[in-house]
Amino acid sequence: MTRIAVMAVVLAMTSALDASAQLGPAPQLGDDWGSISVNLGLFAPMSTFEDDQFGKSSFENASALTISATAWPMFERRVGVRAQVVRSRTEGSNEMSEFAPIAANDPTQWLMTAELVGRLPMATGFPFVSAGVGMKQYNWARSLHDESRFFTITGAGGYELRPPMLAPLAFTAELRGYYSSFRAFGIDDGTWEPGPRAIEDTDVGFFGGIVGGVSNVDMLLTLGLGFYF
Repeated sequence: MTRIAVMAVVLAMTSALDASAQLGPAPQLGDDWGSISVNLGLFAPMSTFEDDQFGKSSFENASALTISATAWPMFERRVGVRAQVVRSRTEGSNEMSEFAPIAANDPTQWLMTAELVGRLPMATGFPFVSAGVGMKQYNWARSLHDESRFFTITGAGGYELRPPMLAPLAFTAELRGYYSSFRAFGIDDGTWEPGPRAIEDTDVGFFGGIVGGVSNVDMLLTLGLGFYF
């Protein structure tokens, strides 16, 4: 999947460079209304989860593909709104067993956010910061529960470079963080809940139900190509 994504971005960049030579004058920085960008990068899950039976589990670093759309309608086009979708195919690991729930259920992780973004226009580009909220979704490889969804918050900073000779193309670099609450697969989230086979006056039950949760932090570093208008 990663190779296909890289090839797609390279082809898109080649086509865009050809197209840029045929387009009319690009809007000046500060006069543009919006942009669309495609980035590739490294998705780095930072959290470790305690499994009541198998010990510590975590997700490995993986490649990521992001698509962003931004509009600049406010404060002389210095403040805008951004929608972003991130996809990363991650592998789970466990310190004791490859059959631990997270280790056996390598998920595809999706992050979908809506953000407020601000920028400082400069000669050939601008630094930017953004913050917003959204949803994190795990598509599990083997679990009977195909999907898990959690509310997430995000913050980012980066730079968009706009070489005049390549207008209306731009290059983007971004570092982003996510915070969410995680509960699934018996992870010890501090809340012991009766299971479907619970027996009265016993401790039969499970962690990771509909309440509780443990803190989950992810980092994302990406580089990519954008088109502004």
